Amino acid sequence: GYFGLRVSGNNNIVRNNRLTRVGYIAIVFDKNTLVEKNFVEYACATLNDGSAIAFDNVDGAIVRKNVVLRTRGNAESCATNFNGCDPKGKGIYFGNVSLKNTLVEDNTVAYCNGAGIWVDHVKTSSGNVIAGNTLFNNDLYQLGFSDWSNAMSPAVNGSHAVPAYNDIVKDNICYAMSPLQDSMFQIHGHYHDVDFG
Repeated sequence: GYFGLRVSGNNNIVRNNRLTRVGYIAIVFDKNTLVEKNFVEYACATLNDGSAIAFDNVDGAIVRKNVVLRTRGNAESCATNFNGCDPKGKGIYFGNVSLKNTLVEDNTVAYCNGAGIWVDHVKTSSGNVIAGNTLFNNDLYQLGFSDWSNAMSPAVNGSHAVPAYNDIVKDNICYAMSPLQDSMFQIHGHYHDVDFG
């Protein structure tokens, strides 16, 4: 299939579910949804470049105490004439439109072939907290940030380089188990001379 659970609207709760071998994203939601104590394994069994838990257009959402394992991504779904399609499965994904006041805490994410947690840096991002997560042996990055979506959206005052304000990243445990893995990673591929520090 495609999505495991697709939740839309305010004040929803997604709790105590077990999702295994979902074709694309296991849990996708928006608004101020609470997602907690779920177990997700082998998301992206059919499609690529997705995640176990994904959200966008959020304000006040909470993602906590979930266990995500082995989001692998399936490159067989890529077009045969497309070069560079490698399997990319993320554990938890911050979307690329609007991310506000979202708490991602106390989750365990392991054995994904992309990032454990991946954050698209967007212009409408503020007040987000990533805290107390355990990220273990994810093939590329345990925790990653990207400027990709900023470059793809309209410029603000002539610039794509608009920082995310008031975001907090703290007390996360990142276990990189190979020299090819990064604990934390930032991609600044679309503009230069910007300090994200």
